[in-house]
Amino acid sequence: MRSVDPKTGETRYIEVKGRSENDISVELTETEFNYAKKLGDNYWLYIVFNITKEPKLVAIRNPAKNARWLEIGVKRYRLLG
Repeated sequence: MRSVDPKTGETRYIEVKGRSENDISVELTETEFNYAKKLGDNYWLYIVFNITKEPKLVAIRNPAKNARWLEIGVKRYRLLG
């Protein structure tokens, strides 16, 4: 999502992740993480959690730099023809 503050002109590129649990553990795709690195302070990660009870929001500016991440592998399969 792209958002522009009309007062300051600041542009934010926002990725929103939701969690039903009271826990902020989320995953970014490789593409999302690469955008986070590329856009730096203009990239924000909004995590809405505890959705089913009392929703809360955590906003992290430049999450590639300002949060700890664990790289996980993703399996992909290619059809051999």
